[in-house]
Amino acid sequence: MTSEVGDEITIDMPPGWIKVPGEPVYKLIVTKGPKGDQWVEGPTMRVFHYDAKLLRMLENLDHDEPVRADAEKEVDDAGSNAKRIPDMEIGFEKAVGISWYDEERKACMETWYVARHDGLWWITLRSAPGASAVPDDLKKIMKSIRWTLPVLPASPSSRNT
Repeated sequence: MTSEVGDEITIDMPPGWIKVPGEPVYKLIVTKGPKGDQWVEGPTMRVFHYDAKLLRMLENLDHDEPVRADAEKEVDDAGSNAKRIPDMEIGFEKAVGISWYDEERKACMETWYVARHDGLWWITLRSAPGASAVPDDLKKIMKSIRWTLPVLPASPSSRNT
């Protein structure tokens, strides 16, 4: 089953963390930043969704070919200090990940890729500047992700019956 509309995600939020209204490209932003500023330099999780149909077009895949997450390619694209980290499960789906140190932000970074029926999900975790690792709380939030089918509006014909 494929969908042009990405599934919805829900998460468990520990005290002190907030969801930030994101711009259209992000499905979800979570931070400990002041006033919920999505670009704050504190620890942050950003969730992005690439539609399956768009990915198939960009990657020249057949319409029924499954979308895949290629962590080795992402390590190559991320630069010299990027490394592959062990796979994990997020929301009952296989996630492949990479980690690196962002020199510009002086922050530890992890990006997790989850290939699903509705496309490819990117989940990026960022530490506060100067921290030696992504905070455990942020990893717990990520691991709590659950996907559900989106609630679509009823079609006009179904309301008239």
